[in-house]
Amino acid sequence: EGTTTCKTTVSWTSQNPSRVWVIHGENTPLGYVGTLTAFTTADSTSGSQEATIKEFPRFRSTFQLRDYSTGTRGPVLASVNVSGTRANRAPPAPTVSDQTATVGTAFSYQFAAVTDPDGDNVTYSAAKSDGTALPSWLSFAAGTRTFSGTPASGDVGSVTLKASASDGSLSSSASFTLTVSAEPNDPPTCTSASFSLAENTTAVGTMSCTDPDAADNIESYGLKTGGNVGLFSINNSGALTFKSAPDFEDPKGGTNSNSNTYTLTVTVTGGKGARALTAEKAITVTVTNVNEAPPAPTVSNRTATVGKAFSYQFAAVTDPDGDTVTYSAAKSDGAALPSWLKFNKSTRTFSGTPQSGDVGSVTLKASASDGSLSSSSDFTLAVRTPPAPVINRISPNLGEADTRATLHGARFGATQGTSTVDFGGISPTINSWSGSTIVLLVPLDLTPGTVSVTVTVNGQTSNAVSFRVTGNPRGDSDEECEDGEDCEDEEKEEEEE
Repeated sequence: EGTTTCKTTVSWTSQNPSRVWVIHGENTPLGYVGTLTAFTTADSTSGSQEATIKEFPRFRSTFQLRDYSTGTRGPVLASVNVSGTRANRAPPAPTVSDQTATVGTAFSYQFAAVTDPDGDNVTYSAAKSDGTALPSWLSFAAGTRTFSGTPASGDVGSVTLKASASDGSLSSSASFTLTVSAEPNDPPTCTSASFSLAENTTAVGTMSCTDPDAADNIESYGLKTGGNVGLFSINNSGALTFKSAPDFEDPKGGTNSNSNTYTLTVTVTGGKGARALTAEKAITVTVTNVNEAPPAPTVSNRTATVGKAFSYQFAAVTDPDGDTVTYSAAKSDGAALPSWLKFNKSTRTFSGTPQSGDVGSVTLKASASDGSLSSSSDFTLAVRTPPAPVINRISPNLGEADTRATLHGARFGATQGTSTVDFGGISPTINSWSGSTIVLLVPLDLTPGTVSVTVTVNGQTSNAVSFRVTGNPRGDSDEECEDGEDCEDEEKEEEEE
């Protein structure tokens, strides 16, 4: 099998000397694989002839004698079977290509499997091209046809390697060059270029930086002088923060410190010792606005007095975003205000007049809202009982019923309202009422004698003073001062009145 030529003898009958005869391979239509060298007798109808087959393509082949005089394949006149001896063939050499490895970086290279032409099992091996062992850093896995390893700085340079395929008897090999290059040292790179954060917060973000060299890591971060760097800090993990929370309404960024866009330069170092390299990255930080609640109203504890009008107005607040502010009030637990107390949200004013049943303390809440957010402050409102009125004297302090008399004292109230005077158990007719004087008529129903007079204001009753009734116009029983009392002063006061 595989030989260039072989010879055989072809016999035939019914030969026509006017024809052209060729030997034709069974698997090569219209192809001439052999020719008869000559005819022994031109007009014979039978005979034999040695033929040369130019190619012997198969281990076992059949060739045929056909008539090709007309240029086309004619009938089979004779057949011959040719057998040969099988010959072992080497597997093809592996297909390889030049490779490059880098100091400190893992290297791996796998070439494709080959197919043995005889179907034999193929095994693989590798060595230097001169047949010596592979470099110490490089290994070869025959089962996967793979070179692998990590070169060191002493391995820099080129070496020619040989990859071989064998069927156990024959082998083929191919060479390729493996070049080990020096370990690179490049500065770090950063993808972070801009950050955005809401006002009133400090965390800006974390830098995203890497060292392109496999042997190096990011070691530290810093800030370069310039721009708004004084407002920021950064740690060795690359976390960038404001030293104090920025306020959108009061910006500090930009060259004139009036912008919400801040600029700075971050430095980043990769590698240690002689391999340490530092890079710079310009960063922009933008502060965005958020709705902020208006400040809580400024309030203080207050005191109201039973029976007296109460009013308390707190100051307006300014919303940090310029929004319109509305006001409301309630008890601190959200319940409605006491029934006696009103709140005017337009003027921010509490008002009302408490009664005796309202005595005590209540905690109130004043709130300011921008429609979305609100703030509130609490304060205590104490309702107290007013101090009792005081009667200093009554003039005159004696006289007949229906006499006009005047009470002198304090805390009577500007007007009578619900206040009363008790004159010997009877309510007298009141002519006039002020905070310090009450002018009244001694009741007609009183009989002569000494009676007590008191004033009650807002439920508080004054001290008592005495008045001596000397007579009653309805009778004629005038009495003198008893027990020899000296009535001159009382009469004199009456005259003065």
